[in-house]
Amino acid sequence: LISLWELGVALRLDVFNFYGLHCVSGSIDFVTRLKLVVVAPLIIIFMLAIPTLWLVVQSKTSSPKFKVVYGAFWYYLLAFLYLVYPFLSTMTVTAFNCRKIGDKWWLVADMSRECIHLQSGHSGDLVWAIVGILLYPLGVPLFLYAALRGFAVDVMAKNKYDSALLNEMILKVKKTISHSLIHKIARFLGGGS
Repeated sequence: LISLWELGVALRLDVFNFYGLHCVSGSIDFVTRLKLVVVAPLIIIFMLAIPTLWLVVQSKTSSPKFKVVYGAFWYYLLAFLYLVYPFLSTMTVTAFNCRKIGDKWWLVADMSRECIHLQSGHSGDLVWAIVGILLYPLGVPLFLYAALRGFAVDVMAKNKYDSALLNEMILKVKKTISHSLIHKIARFLGGGS
């Protein structure tokens, strides 16, 4: 992997660049791409939630089918967020990546535009960038933390750890106590022969 990176540096190739929306949308300006990146994942998440919401509206939350649909929703939601999180975060953060050329600050992602947070009269663009930052680089990790706490994953992990510790202690005792002593203890406790 390191030699591949060194080869890329020597040949001035960007080996590890994640080619995304900017490759297929060269004619779309940065702010339009930013708006698309902020809104499109929310639409996809809503579409993932439609079957679950439909069962809630029909008051079928106690049916076994609801549990399957609800579990599938969480599975696909988390997989989707895992896959798109780096791209969404990068795209929204680059809205604030600017370079000073001459007397003006220019957006590095689209050098034909002045910096979003320094423009006067384009406060709507700034709002989109801030909403994107709040939703993805900050919101997704907070959401995942809340989901882990809501499903009590920390309690499940502690219980699994405690169970493994107990099983290990039992195995260690079994290894250190002779076989005949185990039979004597079993007979004494009423376990038979």
